[in-house]
Amino acid sequence: MTWIISIAFAACGLLVVGIALHKVFRSLDPSKISGYRPCAGGWWEAKLNNCSSGLLKVPQQPVNTYTNVAYVAVGFFLLFKINTLPSYVLSLTLLYLCVGSALYHAMSTRWAGSLDVSGMYALFSAMTAYIICKYIGLDNSLVALIMFMVAVLCGYLLRYRYRGNMSLKIGIFLVLTYLFTILSMLQNNRSLVSGYLIASFAMFALAYLAWILDKARNFPLKRFGHGLWHVLTAAAISVLFYGSYLSE
Repeated sequence: MTWIISIAFAACGLLVVGIALHKVFRSLDPSKISGYRPCAGGWWEAKLNNCSSGLLKVPQQPVNTYTNVAYVAVGFFLLFKINTLPSYVLSLTLLYLCVGSALYHAMSTRWAGSLDVSGMYALFSAMTAYIICKYIGLDNSLVALIMFMVAVLCGYLLRYRYRGNMSLKIGIFLVLTYLFTILSMLQNNRSLVSGYLIASFAMFALAYLAWILDKARNFPLKRFGHGLWHVLTAAAISVLFYGSYLSE
């Protein structure tokens, strides 16, 4: 029963945030947005015959903008299903990424792009901190505090102070996350053949494939490559987090 209620809770969150974003973006005047770049949307928009007038709208990339509600949906699901302090912190990072990424894909401004990248660092670093802290055996309240501090620091420092290859940084977070997940399973004498572990890894792999193909302009469905990245990474994070919670 809790599964059904949790999914319903997530669906309600998705609808509420999606409608709120839609109303906000519909009310914005592109000509008055500081830093608005009309031709900086997804690569397919640049092929419009009249790029400047064709992209003078908000959101520029509807699919890439609204698929970010997947992050909020899985955050709502984890909040209701698990209801622990770490799940609250992770949900905050999911919300932050949703807002930052939605703003960036809606307007292509530099400041929104910074929020998008910062949100990714915050989310993946918080997940890594959670796994390492649970492996060490820390109390949930301390785990939540460390997650929050790590997310804030990584979100700021990795975006604004120590810039570099974003894919490499996120890849390092993922490697550490899976490494300590496996170590934790071995420590608790659990089988490594875990459906949650395998499913999350498969979704991350598919998300990365969609992202690469979209950047190379080879994704079969031109408007949905990056949006699929949003949905799959959101699902993978939630599955991995939930699986780690069950293994405690």
